[in-house]
Amino acid sequence: MRVGRVWTALAFAAPSPWMCAEPMKQAMDAASANVAAASQNAAAALDALEARAAARLRALGAQEETATPPPPALRSGFSISGSDTARRAEAEEKLRLMRRQDTGELEVEYMDSIRKAQLMARQWLHAGLAQRAEEELLRVEKYTSFKTDTGAAFHLELAAIISKQGGRENEVRRLRTRVMQEANSSSLRWQAERLLSASGGNFQRNEGSANEELSKLFKMPEWQ
Repeated sequence: MRVGRVWTALAFAAPSPWMCAEPMKQAMDAASANVAAASQNAAAALDALEARAAARLRALGAQEETATPPPPALRSGFSISGSDTARRAEAEEKLRLMRRQDTGELEVEYMDSIRKAQLMARQWLHAGLAQRAEEELLRVEKYTSFKTDTGAAFHLELAAIISKQGGRENEVRRLRTRVMQEANSSSLRWQAERLLSASGGNFQRNEGSANEELSKLFKMPEWQ
């Protein structure tokens, strides 16, 4: 009986959980309401401030500032030096190819192309199409020399094809003159000189010309 009375007394003396939670909930709701009201007031104040600033700018006639263009990029000394180096390398490569062409080295490398072009040119010429024949030879002319037998004969053939078309005597004379002056073969130099003489062209005879060298070749030895 005494234990039951103690539990009964404790039950009436301690406050119920529901009675404690209710005031706390009310306090939290009140705090949330205050925060929401403060946020709304701050937003309204900010909107009002922006509106006043915009009105002031319109009153003063302010305009949006245009973006300032970036300054032009300056060319560095390195880029200029690199460009000069590239041009110098290109010039040296062209000079190297010209030397290989002059000595006939390119003819050895492109001999098949040269032979095929000559064959096609002769076929076009046989068909009466001298211009097409010339085009075939011009495609490979950059590989031929005026000094070698192959190159000198090639240019004499090109000159003959151009001559058949007429009206380009200066070009024909230029090709034949170079063969006469530069060819290593005395026979080819003599052919070029003979063609120039037949065409009535004026040309400068080199010392040791084709005729002189041919006369030396066929000169009989003197008997003593």
